Amino acid sequence: MMPEHLQEIERELRRAAAARLYGEVRRLANEFCGSAWSYTKSLPPDDPRLRETARKIEEVLGWAIVIMQLARAASGAELQRLRTTKRFMADISVF
Repeated sequence: MMPEHLQEIERELRRAAAARLYGEVRRLANEFCGSAWSYTKSLPPDDPRLRETARKIEEVLGWAIVIMQLARAASGAELQRLRTTKRFMADISVF
């Protein structure tokens, strides 16, 4: 089980990614990794929580990357629709 402060940072990171707050995601990802690093340094070398923490970091950051990629793709698609609509409206106004 990860410490509560790491779980709280994870929740904030997930919220920020879902809200497309890119700067906040970067800050929280750094905070999450730094806090996880400090936590693992306090554990004995053979502690199973080391592997659990590494797996959790990979899971959370992997999830954040996918969410950010999806958000950017959605924004790109929205911009393309706007561009197409603008062209269509320009063509209509000629008549």
